[in-house]
Amino acid sequence: MGALIGAVLGGVERRLKACVLVVGGGNMTLMIQKSKHPAIPPIREYISANNVSYREVQKILDPVDPINFVDKISPRPVLMHNGRFDEIVPAESGLLLYEKAQEPKEIYWYDSGHDVPLDLVAARTLDWLELNLRGRTFPRYQAVYHLSRYWFLLVLPATAILFVWRFASKARGKKEPVSTGEATWPSP
Repeated sequence: MGALIGAVLGGVERRLKACVLVVGGGNMTLMIQKSKHPAIPPIREYISANNVSYREVQKILDPVDPINFVDKISPRPVLMHNGRFDEIVPAESGLLLYEKAQEPKEIYWYDSGHDVPLDLVAARTLDWLELNLRGRTFPRYQAVYHLSRYWFLLVLPATAILFVWRFASKARGKKEPVSTGEATWPSP
């Protein structure tokens, strides 16, 4: 519910400088029709049992539907993070919300469901906020994220190079420095 409320809040509260929506969507009737959230099937049953049309449901929900507010966030920037396989807030609903948002806007799609990778979401969001609120362009948080995640890809080649260099030095008959407590090297 955070991104749904965030889109409405961003549309009405002008003091916000930027808006970040994580797994948000618009068109509430679409979400009611397609969401697999455990609270939604009883709503669908109620709608069906009482012969209420989805057009009537949408009319009732229009005053709180994020899709009717997200375009009012502009000219302030909007960042969205959504999962391609989200069954809680269907990806189609996220795409509708993004399409209705005005520029400047940006979206990241993740190969996930509703549980987007929060470590990457956080890094991308921090970089985006640095750019949009402070004007800094270097993506340092994403760089740290990738370094922390893939540090071994840097360490393994460096270790292999050192190992090969040491092995090649021994094979050529060069003497290794002797540790005597002092930093001395053998003469050539």
